[in-house]
Amino acid sequence: MWLFNNQAKKQRTSSAVMPVLPLPTVPAHPNTQEQTSTSEPTQTHVANETHRGPADVTAVAAPAVAGGSQPDAHATPIIQPQEGEASSAPAPSQEAMSAEAVKTIEAMRKKAKRKRKGIIAGIVVLFIIAVCAIAGNMLLSQASKPHQTQQTAFVTKQNFTATIKAQGQAQAVSSTYITPEIQGIVDKVYVTEGSQVKKGDTLFTIKNQEIDDAIEAANDQLAVAKKQLASAKDGKVRAQAAYDTALKAYNSAKTQQEQAALPHPDTVFEQVVSASNACDQAQLQVKNAQKQLDKAKEHAAKRTVTSPISGSVLTLGVKQGASTAIGAGQNSMPGASQLMQIADISKMRVRVAVSELDISHIEVGQPASVTFNALEHVQCDATVENISNTTEVSAQPMPNDRESVAKYMVDVIITNPDPAIRVGMSSEVTITTKNIPDALCVPSAAVYERDGANYVRVVRGDSSNGESETTECAITVVARSSNTCVIEGLEEGSEVEIES
Repeated sequence: MWLFNNQAKKQRTSSAVMPVLPLPTVPAHPNTQEQTSTSEPTQTHVANETHRGPADVTAVAAPAVAGGSQPDAHATPIIQPQEGEASSAPAPSQEAMSAEAVKTIEAMRKKAKRKRKGIIAGIVVLFIIAVCAIAGNMLLSQASKPHQTQQTAFVTKQNFTATIKAQGQAQAVSSTYITPEIQGIVDKVYVTEGSQVKKGDTLFTIKNQEIDDAIEAANDQLAVAKKQLASAKDGKVRAQAAYDTALKAYNSAKTQQEQAALPHPDTVFEQVVSASNACDQAQLQVKNAQKQLDKAKEHAAKRTVTSPISGSVLTLGVKQGASTAIGAGQNSMPGASQLMQIADISKMRVRVAVSELDISHIEVGQPASVTFNALEHVQCDATVENISNTTEVSAQPMPNDRESVAKYMVDVIITNPDPAIRVGMSSEVTITTKNIPDALCVPSAAVYERDGANYVRVVRGDSSNGESETTECAITVVARSSNTCVIEGLEEGSEVEIES
């Protein structure tokens, strides 16, 4: 039978870490020992043998306790002598065995506690080492960074130019649309698209039979009128001669009876008047017939369409054998029947939209330069020709659009355009609004404003080795661009700080 110390049993059941060692049972009487040794235990197992004197050591597991619970698998083996052998060691008391078990348990608990403390201490040490390593790396990285010095610049003298850039399209200074004034069939076309023409050059001709018939009729009418005039003139000559003869005879008569026998000159003169009137009427008919002929010829001349200006043929919508329509004239605007457009490109204009923020800096006559996207190496000089006083409808800002601003149209004229430039080419215009030679300039980042005044920080001393000091100085800004300010109030070569 196994005996358990109550205290040891409580420690075993309350602790999940430390196994409880059962106390060995010491027989009080040989009969009891013999009875115990002959009875079969419920469960046994043999442990590793050790020599304790002449007796063999046998490890016997504790029997099942009341209630069916199994014995502790880690129980301390009990040393018993084999059958037939008497125990040579004196049996210890039960109190001594209980105290020894308690000491063993307490020693194991203290050892586990020390082990846990060692693990926790190791974790803390590792954490402290990691923190120190991170802090050291940060300090090393900061120490390795170069020393940040304040940037400075020097006041320099240079030619200052302020410009405003805008985009637009090349346009002809003047252009005209060719529209025939008469109906007919295109007889012949003398130009092609892109042809250079001069004022008065023939562009194309039109056939019109009605005009030909009208000219022929006017010629016939004029011929008849001329014949009638010739006949009237002949009658007037004859009447005049008759009058002269009658007058002479009448004046030559010696007596009244002879005069009475002759035609009276006044009567004969009436024939002269009548013949003169007939001559004047014939003369008027000739004149009217000539007018009709001239009118017909003038109308017929419109069959030949000529260029009203010198320039280049931009568009060509006419072809031989096509029918024409009556338009509003050669100088009409787009509409009706426009068969051709001719533009004067001896001068060209570029119209650009300029923001309201910049329009106040632009004046008529300011120089400009024009470049073209399609012509990489072409740059033309230009001049501001006109500035609109009102915004264009397409250039007005949209409602609730804070980023958009009103724009004004500005025309620049190119007086000597490159022959490669074509109407409609995209271009960029650079207008020079300021040009100051030998100006004192500093970077715009060096200038700051306070209470409506402009200032810079002037560096005095050697800034390269840190042995310097700065002094705030008031300046006057004469002109400004995005990167440079023209100033007054400092000398050339002065060193100034650049605001970061």
